[in-house]
Amino acid sequence: MTQYLGVAKAARLLGISRVKLQVLIRSGDLVTFEGKVDAAELYKRFPGLALNDSEIVERANIIKDSAYGDRIQGRAVPSTDVLQTQIKCLNVDLNVERAKARHYHDIVQDLLHKLTELQQVDNEQQRLIIKELNIWLLARFDAKD
Repeated sequence: MTQYLGVAKAARLLGISRVKLQVLIRSGDLVTFEGKVDAAELYKRFPGLALNDSEIVERANIIKDSAYGDRIQGRAVPSTDVLQTQIKCLNVDLNVERAKARHYHDIVQDLLHKLTELQQVDNEQQRLIIKELNIWLLARFDAKD
């Protein structure tokens, strides 16, 4: 991957003034891209240059890497406090839904008992209707399990 350096930074690394570096650029001895100098071009022109050993480059890379890490961590992984709050909210929601499910389950159980009681009537047609309803309800329960 091509590494580009700002003109001022390149001049500092070379130990020359920006004016001298600008003269090289204007004369065509050094190529720039969008106002930045290609590090490979600097190596060709100044073979003794050790960009990777430079304190400035190393410090800049550390700052860049830590800033990038902070940005990614801020977006991808919420803080522990935020996660704990979310877990507490989800636990409350889960408990509310469990209570609702128990309540509805109890209602259906009561309905089944009531239907069983109503089946004890003398009216045959009513008994058949209640029996069908009972069978349907039990089948629905079995389908969920």
